Amino acid sequence: RRLGPLDDKNIWIIGDVLHSRVARSNILALTKLGAHVTVCGPPTLIPRDIGALGCDVTFDISGIEHADVVYTLRLQHERMTAAGLLPSLGEYAARYQVNGARLSPNQVVMHPGPVNRGVEMSGEVVDSPQAVLTMQVKAGVVVRMAVLYELLVGETPFEAETGADVMKLVRTRPPQRLRLVAKNNVPVELEEVVTRCLRAEPKQRYADAAELRDALVSVKDKLNEK
Repeated sequence: RRLGPLDDKNIWIIGDVLHSRVARSNILALTKLGAHVTVCGPPTLIPRDIGALGCDVTFDISGIEHADVVYTLRLQHERMTAAGLLPSLGEYAARYQVNGARLSPNQVVMHPGPVNRGVEMSGEVVDSPQAVLTMQVKAGVVVRMAVLYELLVGETPFEAETGADVMKLVRTRPPQRLRLVAKNNVPVELEEVVTRCLRAEPKQRYADAAELRDALVSVKDKLNEK
């Protein structure tokens, strides 16, 4: 929504790429959508063969000024120090932290969460309008249900030629009911959860992944009782 089509957009992924599934999936997805991806971080946290996925690699964060989107990755404290991958979190923050001094006003900041304030991102950036972390969480719920819908039905809930057209459908038209199009019988309870996630009005969806998890657990319990 902030950027429009991703063609020729510069996306920087910064941090612990070595242990990140988010980084790898984003590199593959974003390059397919036409974006140019650069990964950045200490040499100990960047896999040697990561460039084979189609991204550029740098150990110098100064080029961040060229990014349209800055996607920071979470550092797990115990993993960093115990394995000797970093001298200290303080040194990492000094060299690679995404903060106000390194960002320009028009850049979009993302993070898979949860955030270590003061390490990979400064508190001022986390709380700034540039950060879209909350939007990411809410969008993640919709994406999970869209995948589940496709697994049950065999086709996507919103079919369109471009990402922008898909977003228009998400906001204006509900998908077909699962029970009418699914290959197998879908329990009513599960259909209600999926349908709520894919509603056009965001306020009518689940607030976050935790609320969705609780709803799915409730569905499982009800089905086990039958």
